[in-house]
Amino acid sequence: MSETSGLQAIPEWKLYVRLGERLLDQPSVERQCILIQEIISELLSAQSKVWLSSPYFPLPGDTEYNVLPHANSDPIVIEAYKNQLLAFENGNNRVNIVFDDPKKTRRIAIPLVSQDNMLGILEISRTAGHYFDNQEINFLEGLASHASVSMQIIRQVTIKNWRMEQLSLVRTVSEQIANVLNLEELCKRITHLIQDTFKYFYVAIFLVNGKKRSLELKGDKGLNADAKLPENFSVQMGEGIVGFVAKSGRELIAPDVNEASLYRKVNQLFDTKSEAAFPLKIDKKILGVLDIQSDQPDRFHENDIIVLRALANSIAIAVQDADLYGSLQRRAEQIATIFEVSNAINSTLDFDELLQKIILTLKQRFHYDEVHLFTVHTGRRKIFYQTGMDIDNHEIVEDINFELDDPEGIIPWVARSGISAMTNNAVDDGRFIIPDDQNLVRQSQMIIPLIYAGEVQGILEIKDKKPDSFDEHDLFLFEAIASNISTAVRNATLFRSEHWRHQVADSFRDVIGLISANTAINQLLSNILLQLNRNLPCDASAIWLLENNVNREIKFDSNSLRVAATWGIEKEKLSKVVVDYPETLKSIEAVFEESSPTIRLSDSERGPLGIALDFPPDYSSIAAPLKIGDTILGILALAHKTSRRYGSEAKDMTNTFANYAAVA
Repeated sequence: MSETSGLQAIPEWKLYVRLGERLLDQPSVERQCILIQEIISELLSAQSKVWLSSPYFPLPGDTEYNVLPHANSDPIVIEAYKNQLLAFENGNNRVNIVFDDPKKTRRIAIPLVSQDNMLGILEISRTAGHYFDNQEINFLEGLASHASVSMQIIRQVTIKNWRMEQLSLVRTVSEQIANVLNLEELCKRITHLIQDTFKYFYVAIFLVNGKKRSLELKGDKGLNADAKLPENFSVQMGEGIVGFVAKSGRELIAPDVNEASLYRKVNQLFDTKSEAAFPLKIDKKILGVLDIQSDQPDRFHENDIIVLRALANSIAIAVQDADLYGSLQRRAEQIATIFEVSNAINSTLDFDELLQKIILTLKQRFHYDEVHLFTVHTGRRKIFYQTGMDIDNHEIVEDINFELDDPEGIIPWVARSGISAMTNNAVDDGRFIIPDDQNLVRQSQMIIPLIYAGEVQGILEIKDKKPDSFDEHDLFLFEAIASNISTAVRNATLFRSEHWRHQVADSFRDVIGLISANTAINQLLSNILLQLNRNLPCDASAIWLLENNVNREIKFDSNSLRVAATWGIEKEKLSKVVVDYPETLKSIEAVFEESSPTIRLSDSERGPLGIALDFPPDYSSIAAPLKIGDTILGILALAHKTSRRYGSEAKDMTNTFANYAAVA
């Protein structure tokens, strides 16, 4: 019986299903790693080890242990780790496997990659017996892929549970300050609760004095009696770390205060080694600063910052003056609404279904006249209308788009700046474009960017016919909801991209299969164009072949070109264009001079496809030469009537199909 009999006994798909289930049943990543080692030992009689990597491990709450790149691992592991990081830097998401010997393989290092995150390296070795064969290597690749996804899931669940525990502490602190109306008492209670709960060296709250443009100490608590500032202590706006945070409205983390240029030493806090300051703000109004100091360097982990950021938000609400106290009930309802809306929209990964669910949920929950969603495409410099709902709850489907760089209109401005816009009197607000039909005027409007990782992904537009429908509380609420929408849209986009990548891989395999089967050239070329259309935006495509192969120094004319295959246009029509418009030969010849596909600029001369289909001047096109070495065989081109439709991924894909066509 062969050593791979454990693989042959069960169908591959069923084996992966079982492995995935067993991995997800594990309570921790550590147990998953042990199970992976057991599986490999059981099925392949091989030794293995999972090397976890930074910054994804250790997880919050774990005891410290060595991770890559600092772990004392074998050279093959370090090589795989560095190669994969280099591939990511170059925009290549493919998993790069390292072998000790490609032909006589006894050691393998496979990166564990999920959602473009390198969780670690799976090292497998077999010191005795036969070398790893292709079946075993393919199985290990599949196992690593499934393990990566399962590890990422357990990792996210672990982080979520840890955050929930920390947020429970935040909630405990928040509950104890919620009903304190005296500002002095409130600030003292906050600092004492935070210091007692989280055991930081020093905690302080500074509040803005608008008249003096300063920040006044309102409460502080130290680890010992000496760590305390005078009651009348104040800081000028913009001075030191606290002043900078108050003036800029941005948090600041100083892992080593001695290296922080903004840090100001205070005798009472001489033992401070690291500091974190968070703005206390409601919307864009800065109320003060939560300042936390530690007697340990680099004390504030990313997860700590998330918790403290949430805590700062809770404090900001509590610090509001007596007028805000009357609206606490409304604030609680708003938070509940955020969770309600978030739960509703996070239940699907289908992009179109998600957009519909967002619109329907917001319309049913808030009853405003109109809700609209736009998506922003920075590469194409366009803003496209996706979906919306009118006052009668009818879906609005319109072919509307804006130029991202359009100086007119509030939607392009919000998309460019990433700043929300609100008006309760659109007619008198010059930023808003008013329709000619006054019956369509919506006096109150909110335009909110959907931002993820600093990039505007879309626009949420809310309209109401009544004036004064919105206030700063509504803006705060919808910006919070927009943050959750952004995450949901991002996840749906990634899911769609992953699905597209699988589809592209299937197309490549189909073409390779046809080539291997010695398929007739005409059928093969037609299939290549069909697969291109399946995976890229394309109104028409074509492959021209040179009747006699030439090198790049030899000139050619329309008689030496033959339209071998087309999609979306008749061969005869395309052939006639080249004859009737001999200037198009220049664009074809220019492609032959390039070693990689060429993406047409919007102001370039139109090529054969653009002329044949009477596309507008700014249409999109990409063309790739068919070459074997320096021998020119032909050209592959595709086009779309709209502008800026092709980027780097389209370029790489076109180049791959062109290479297949050249080989054929």
